[in-house]
Amino acid sequence: MDVDHASSSSKRLTPCSTSSPSKHIKIIKMALPEDEMAILNDHMNAETDWPALHQSGMNGLMFKNILQHLTFELESTSLRYKVLPSLNAVEAKKTLASFSEAELEQWKAGVRRGIEEKNWASLVEHPKLQMTLPPEQEKATEISWDRMYSGEAADALLTHIQNHHNSVNGGIYTRYCSIIQSSGMGKSRTADELGKSHLSIPINLRDATSTGYPAADHEVRKFLTRKGTKEETRQRASCFTEALFLHANEVLTHFDPELSIDNLASQFRSSMTAGQTMQEHNYFRTTFYLSVVTIADDLMNGGSLKMRVSHQYDQEYGSPTVGACSSLIQSLKSRVKEPTSESKTSDNFPLLILVFDEAHTLMTRNEIGEPTWSNLSVIQDVLRTLDHFPVFSLFLSTTCKGEICQFTAPWHNAIHRKVFKSIEPYTNLSFDTLASTKRVSPEGSWNLENVTQDRHISCLGRPLFGSLYDAGDASVKDGIVDFAIQKLLKNSENKSLDLDQSFACLSHRFPIKFSSADHISRAEKKQVEGHLRVCLDIEANFQSMTSLAPSEPLLSEAAYAVMARGRFDSLSTFKSILEDFPVHKGDRGEFLVLLLLTLARDLAVGPPNDLGHPQSGRRFFDFASFMSGHLFKNCTHIATSSALESLRQDFPDAYIHFNHFVKLQSFDSIDKQFILLLVTRGAAVLCADNQPFIDGVNVFLKAGTNISVDNLGLLLWQVKNDASFTDIPEPDKFESMDPYNLNILKTGDAPVPVIRMFFALAAERPSLHVTRHEPSKGYGAVKYDIWIGGLSSDYLNPVEVGKAGIWEAILQASYGCDIYKAETLEQENLRRATKPGTTDDSNHWCRWADLDPEL
Repeated sequence: MDVDHASSSSKRLTPCSTSSPSKHIKIIKMALPEDEMAILNDHMNAETDWPALHQSGMNGLMFKNILQHLTFELESTSLRYKVLPSLNAVEAKKTLASFSEAELEQWKAGVRRGIEEKNWASLVEHPKLQMTLPPEQEKATEISWDRMYSGEAADALLTHIQNHHNSVNGGIYTRYCSIIQSSGMGKSRTADELGKSHLSIPINLRDATSTGYPAADHEVRKFLTRKGTKEETRQRASCFTEALFLHANEVLTHFDPELSIDNLASQFRSSMTAGQTMQEHNYFRTTFYLSVVTIADDLMNGGSLKMRVSHQYDQEYGSPTVGACSSLIQSLKSRVKEPTSESKTSDNFPLLILVFDEAHTLMTRNEIGEPTWSNLSVIQDVLRTLDHFPVFSLFLSTTCKGEICQFTAPWHNAIHRKVFKSIEPYTNLSFDTLASTKRVSPEGSWNLENVTQDRHISCLGRPLFGSLYDAGDASVKDGIVDFAIQKLLKNSENKSLDLDQSFACLSHRFPIKFSSADHISRAEKKQVEGHLRVCLDIEANFQSMTSLAPSEPLLSEAAYAVMARGRFDSLSTFKSILEDFPVHKGDRGEFLVLLLLTLARDLAVGPPNDLGHPQSGRRFFDFASFMSGHLFKNCTHIATSSALESLRQDFPDAYIHFNHFVKLQSFDSIDKQFILLLVTRGAAVLCADNQPFIDGVNVFLKAGTNISVDNLGLLLWQVKNDASFTDIPEPDKFESMDPYNLNILKTGDAPVPVIRMFFALAAERPSLHVTRHEPSKGYGAVKYDIWIGGLSSDYLNPVEVGKAGIWEAILQASYGCDIYKAETLEQENLRRATKPGTTDDSNHWCRWADLDPEL
């Protein structure tokens, strides 16, 4: 019979019947591991003043001091991003004032226990320390999950699974793989989409101290992560897998026997997900896993069920787990009415998919005199015994360390005489898919007011922000930049950022690339795991990775808000990154120009408000003031000063917009249409390596805010870190920056205003020369040539007095493949989508822009 998805009765669900879970919101305990708790206790107990204050009754002062000290200590623990950041005295006092009467009594009890018993665990677990999402944001997250799925990632993932389900090159792939990608890219949603047409059993293993959507299956995680020896852990994994198959087989008999396998998959998925919240799952799923764990415990303890199962399966299949799997698969095959050699009854087709979400919680290391192993590696060992069944497993995670992406060496199954190869992690997920219904064009129907609104920029990039914005109320929409800041920093904005957080901000404004190596650096892993860097590919040897911070204007706005609030020293931070991170430093000082232009941009836009939006009310700005005032200072050189004043007169209504730079991959991508479309996502251009004559392009709009080819203006620049280029301008360098010769403009195109800049960064004498050229027969639009010698606060506004030495140090650090290659064209196209606008291949554009073939 059919299962009512919305309100399944306990009678229908006898195999997993139990009491209904509480409908009250659960407070998650923020427990520390034992070793970290011991260190925290030692540090807290070192404060000798608190017992005396407690005795004297000066509790107000003591409570504030304890809260300050506790949040400071927690900054150095694994709970760092899950609790309040380190508080100062004013913040601690304000936090205590927000406690309810019950919360204050709980705090007092925790303080008393800490002082008297030298144990501060109760305070660590206090609910007021927990970082939680506002109710409006939780609701928006839940609603966004139900919006129509967009994109091709689910189909590409299914193809990936099918391609690796069969014999290849004389070997067999393990029938599991990981999906590795940063937060918000749609890992869970893509796996869920598979479940609508392919029977999937989802298991969410999120840590008890974390929140997220979907909610965690806590009972399963607790069972699978119990401490024990390797043999005990293997037995536990085997019993869980057996129990899962046994109970799933029983539960599926309660669905209409006439349902096709596709419809069964859809209805089972609905039963498992209907009504889920960020706090808990529905009755069906909760009782389903309670029953699975109960059965597994019985199997572990050798109860009557264990005896029955062993007797039934051991002799025929070699193990009860394999036998239970066989029974479930046979039941599923019986639902296919007209089987063929290519149908879903074939063992070469993945008939059942197990989805382990947040799988990194299984990576806890266990030891005791044996080679290194973990709960995850043991579960994978068990899954390998099912190699001759059409069962495939997915392990979803943001992490790219340990067995999640570095699986074991090729594994030999002596019984079946097969050598198993690891499947490379899957990384190709959705990007720009929410922009597909409102693609931009260069034909004049868009303006800067449109493309700088939150509703537009939130739909560009990963689906997290756009889906949340669309589903949210006014408070969620207003706070979308602040939410992006929290995701980017993996924390709320704090008074001090560590270098990883600072790197995240700069890398979402500049195209910073990690150096190629034969191993994945710790820093690169941390950026993917915690700071939204996108994993483009993990190589077949599971040792190296290609990652990037793609064009996501909302995250660039978040980075601007952090950098512009006064506590972020962009110059010193960038210097530290070049010194401490394994990144490409550029080969001619181009990153210094990016930094100069970005700092001038932030000055032009002005400071942000509390929600991360510019106080000025707009993200675009006056072009003439940007050039003369924010980038270049007014100088005493008469000709230069006069030329800068002429620039103001030539472009009284010109505007410019950018908040980040993208690096192009091909020379052809500096076509006028391409670079104009990049303006709609706030992106300026760093040219491809070895691009002749120019290194970067910024577009400005010469008259008003309308985004069209007819309103195009060009800011072209070249940079050299070479002392042979001095303070004296070289006219031929400007002549080579010709828009027609560079193919930005084509024969027959009308000339456009062009500003040509040459940065001679290594010049000993600082200089600034600006020359204006009237429109002529040779070029019928105004041109400006600007020669910048050196890095001097006399001429460059972003260069602060007294910091020239830091600029010089960064300058001295400068020095002088096919990253999209994948198994299938479908996957290659998904990879290209994560670098929007960087080559002339249509897959870099088609999701978010309409290209005009006539331009």
